[in-house]
Amino acid sequence: MQSKIAKKICIKGAVQGVGYRYYAYTLAKQYEVKGYALNHYNGDVEVIAVGDEIMLKDFIENLKHGPSKSRVDDVTIEDLKEIPEYLTFDIK
Repeated sequence: MQSKIAKKICIKGAVQGVGYRYYAYTLAKQYEVKGYALNHYNGDVEVIAVGDEIMLKDFIENLKHGPSKSRVDDVTIEDLKEIPEYLTFDIK
């Protein structure tokens, strides 16, 4: 069993109003990732993701594509030193 890691992912582009957070939620269930997806006022989507390293890598690769109606222009990824405890993946 791998130890858990946590990432803060910021997705920029046409990612609000196109089902992006639900897309992230669906992927999180598939990859057993916990955390949340949140819209920011500036049009970005923030994702906090906790899971094992291999699953998170695949999860993030899929986030870079987004749902069909979205347009992802940039994705930034930050390692979180503290591993937050989440029981589920939520849409906020």
